[in-house]
Amino acid sequence: MATVTSVGSGNYNTGSTWDSGARPGSSDDVVIASGHTVTLAQNENANSLTIASGGTIVGAGYEITIDGEDGSGFAVNNDGTISGNLDLEINTPATTTCDFQGSSGNFQHVKLNHASVDVHLSGNTTFDGNLTIAAGTFDCSNEGGDSKDLTVTGHVSVTGTLTGNASTMTFKSLQIDSGGTYSATSGTTTITGEHTSGFAWYNVNGTFTHNNGNVEFNDNASHIRENTFYDLNINCDNSGGTITWRDASGNTLTVANDLTITSGILKRETVTDTLTVTADVDIAANGTLGQITDTGANNFGSLTINSGGTYNATSGTTTITNKASTNFA
Repeated sequence: MATVTSVGSGNYNTGSTWDSGARPGSSDDVVIASGHTVTLAQNENANSLTIASGGTIVGAGYEITIDGEDGSGFAVNNDGTISGNLDLEINTPATTTCDFQGSSGNFQHVKLNHASVDVHLSGNTTFDGNLTIAAGTFDCSNEGGDSKDLTVTGHVSVTGTLTGNASTMTFKSLQIDSGGTYSATSGTTTITGEHTSGFAWYNVNGTFTHNNGNVEFNDNASHIRENTFYDLNINCDNSGGTITWRDASGNTLTVANDLTITSGILKRETVTDTLTVTADVDIAANGTLGQITDTGANNFGSLTINSGGTYNATSGTTTITNKASTNFA
C-alpha cells in the first residue's frame, strides 16, 4: 500500500500524471493535488481517494471503486471539484468516514456493496444520480453522531441498511428491498418523484422503521407501497396531483400520528382497504382525501376539512376516536 499523488494534469491511467510514475492500483491511496485536473479514461480501483482543495477529477462517465481507507480513516475525502459524471462504489470492509461534498460538483451514482462497509458522512451530501445500498450500512451521521443531510436526485435502493438519524432526507424515490432496512430520520424524508416502476415509495418486504419522523410526497402522479408511517404529508405541486397507496400486506395503511393533505389527492388503489390515522387528519384548501368509489373503513383520531378541502368519504364507516387541539372531533 502506498500514497500516490498527482504531479500534474492528465489522464488517471497515465503514469506521468503520478509521482509513482505508474497508474495507481487498488491498494493505493490516491491524492489529486491542488491545481491538477485528472481525467478518468476507464473504470478504476483505489484503496482511498482524496481530492485536495483546488484539485479536480473529471469522471467522463466512469467509476472509481474504493476498497479501503486512508490513514485518517477516510475512504473518500473531497475538498476539490468533481467534473463530468463520476460514479463511485465503496467496498471498504469497516466503519469509514466519507467527505463527498467538495467545492464544486457531485458524485453521480453511488453504490455500497460489502456486508461490512459502514459509511458515515462528514458533512451534508448531495448525489446527482442514484444511491444503491446493495450491502452494508450508509449512516447519515458523522462518527460523533451528528446528523448530516442527504439529497439524492435519483432513486434510492436499499438491500443493506440506510440510517437517517435526525437528518433531512430528500430522494426522488425509495425502494426497500427484501432484507433491506430504512431506519428513517426523526426529521423529514421528502420524496420528489417516482421510479421507472411507477412507485415513489416501494417496500418490497423490507423493514421501515419510522422513528417518529415525517414522510412527505411531492410528486404529482405516483404510488406508495407501505403499511405504517408516523406523520404523512401529501404536498403535490398542484391540487390535482395524485398519490395512490397500495397495501404492502394486511390491506391497511396506518399513520401512527398525523395525516396532512396540504395539496393534491391521496387515494386507495384497492377500494376495500382500511385507512387508520391514530391522531389528526387535516385536509387543506387544495387537498383531497379519498375517492367516491371507496368502500373500506376509515379510522381517524380527528378530522378537519378546511375551506376548499375535500373528503370523499367511504361508503363504509368513518370512525372518529378523539379530538384535535381545537377540541373538535
